[in-house]
Amino acid sequence: MQACGAPSVINYLITPASLGVQFHGESLDGARFAMQTSASAFTEMEAVANGVGIAELPCCLADEHPQIERVWPNERPTMRTVWLVTHPDLRRAAKIREVSNAIADEFERNATVLRSGRLRKR
Repeated sequence: MQACGAPSVINYLITPASLGVQFHGESLDGARFAMQTSASAFTEMEAVANGVGIAELPCCLADEHPQIERVWPNERPTMRTVWLVTHPDLRRAAKIREVSNAIADEFERNATVLRSGRLRKR
């Protein structure tokens, strides 16, 4: 990260409107984008860990990375919708339903961590 001034931003090339407000509503006007990607959150997470800039990442992933810390540790994370999708012709297939149910069950079991992450004590 830069030694002085505002940090560089790492963001998606195209941010879907369905994500809603990003960066806790902070304005990105005039922000310097160090990296814009169409790749995954894992790509952004590695860029953050390597000092490229700041990014909005899922707490359930980033909190586990020893080189990443939250910018706003006292703020509740922004909630995002997660979709589980399948082709309409397959959704009633027993194996697809079994896997879909297992995924949904894991989301339910891990709801607290998925919503808030695991904030490390400093």
